[in-house]
Amino acid sequence: MQRFNRSSLALLAIAAVFWSLFLAFVGLHLAWPSDGARLAGGAETGGLRIAPFFPYGLQENDIVIAVGGRSVESLARALTDFSQPAPQWAFGQTIIYTVLRDGEQFDVPITLGPYPLGTIWAKDWGAIVVAIVLQLTMGFVFFKRPDEPIARAMFLASAALVSATTWSIGLTIPDVMGKTGFWLYTVSSTGVFML
Repeated sequence: MQRFNRSSLALLAIAAVFWSLFLAFVGLHLAWPSDGARLAGGAETGGLRIAPFFPYGLQENDIVIAVGGRSVESLARALTDFSQPAPQWAFGQTIIYTVLRDGEQFDVPITLGPYPLGTIWAKDWGAIVVAIVLQLTMGFVFFKRPDEPIARAMFLASAALVSATTWSIGLTIPDVMGKTGFWLYTVSSTGVFML
């Protein structure tokens, strides 16, 4: 069995942090209620475009401009104001989203339910499996040759790739409202790519 020096142990710790970020983000989505949609990328003027997984009342290309009477701009400003408490949403609770749909503004009641992880898995399973298989393969190589620079680099890069697969799960309006999901997503998907 190979002995690990301090730098190898540090790499193991960093990989554990990457895995922790990924697992925390997944766990958060399993524990918190969902609106059945994720952000579709790119902010629109005054709102966020969403992509629903289930017909909870939202439609493809709806632009959410307010949640529970709070504008998206105020939600974005609140992300860095940790003195403001996050809303305590519950499964089965109904929240009013104000959306722009085909140029018209609507109030849409959304009943919160479980996060559609199965739907996401069915859609994006390939990226997640590739990241995990690559991490397992690079982990095997790293454990066999912990002093090899390429083994270290590939082990760390593959752990970062696992963490970055949070983009497959996606950012949601409840993530933005609750702040924790937003910051986990930001660190795990964006911060890790900067590595």
